[in-house]
Amino acid sequence: MSQKVVGMILSLPNKMIDRMLHGRTVYTARSSEKSTQLSAGDRVYFYDTDRTGLLTAEAKIAKLAFKTPDQVLEYGRSLFISQREFGEYLASAKGGTNDFLLVLELEEVTEYSRPVKCPFEVTVPGMYLTDEVAGEILRANR
Repeated sequence: MSQKVVGMILSLPNKMIDRMLHGRTVYTARSSEKSTQLSAGDRVYFYDTDRTGLLTAEAKIAKLAFKTPDQVLEYGRSLFISQREFGEYLASAKGGTNDFLLVLELEEVTEYSRPVKCPFEVTVPGMYLTDEVAGEILRANR
């Protein structure tokens, strides 16, 4: 039986998490299909790749959508990466820039006063958070 997804852990460098904490709250990532197990209201947790093994912040998904690269650029300075970084990200895609991108508009971005240990290595695509995964994170922080 598959578990219900209640959020996602995103693997990002500290500088990008910091940008989100300072108002650049639109996250985007390539998607091979126009579907996700996430919903508005779910939580996103930030795994800091510079501080391996730690969750340092979280946010609530206000809206989510699938958009073209041109539509994503319309977010301007709300986007968590610069236009140059976005161009480099798209250029690194195997299938070119025709893919749709998952866009998460985040709110209530909050930094933890004490980072939380994550017993999993979270890679760049991130990982869905289920009750089982959340339980393992809680156990690692006892």
